[in-house]
Amino acid sequence: MYQGLAKGAARQPQVQTVDSLWLAALGPLALSIIIRWVILPRIRDAQTALTFFIVGIAFAQSVCFMGIYIFPAHKEQLLVCSLAGIFQFIPYYVGRYYPRDDQQVVR
Repeated sequence: MYQGLAKGAARQPQVQTVDSLWLAALGPLALSIIIRWVILPRIRDAQTALTFFIVGIAFAQSVCFMGIYIFPAHKEQLLVCSLAGIFQFIPYYVGRYYPRDDQQVVR
């Protein structure tokens, strides 16, 4: 019965629209990049740096959630962008705030 209904229905060509609204999900990623490459290198206090570190990772992670819940058609692209945003926060500055015994703190 369902096959008969499906055959009888006229198929309309699918028109792809250019929907660039999903690019708005990259806004938090831009904020994350600014935090990582502009704000974090200027911070001298470890506690303040940790706060910005967490906020930056949260912004990068929010891009993935926007891809899952708001823009599911672009979830793969937004997942890759989110992972790139998270991986940029690999703790490069840990040695700056907590040096080993044979190093001095850079101020």
